[in-house]
Amino acid sequence: MVRRILPFLAPVLWMVFIFFLSSQPVLPGPNVFWQDFLFKKSAHIIVYTVLFFLWYRAFSLSSKKKLYMLPFLLTL
Repeated sequence: MVRRILPFLAPVLWMVFIFFLSSQPVLPGPNVFWQDFLFKKSAHIIVYTVLFFLWYRAFSLSSKKKLYMLPFLLTL
């Protein structure tokens, strides 16, 4: 039972981390507009890509089938 639940701990903790970062009123970043824009957009892409792969890994370890759509929907 624990072996089936344990893989889901990583994406849930990553979601808590994303929530914590997004609840901060100000995060450090460059003062130039286009650099700040690029930095924040790149950070979003990276953070949510990691979340997708964590969900994908959790579902791959808990079932025999390769699921792509469910991790995508949970990340979305």
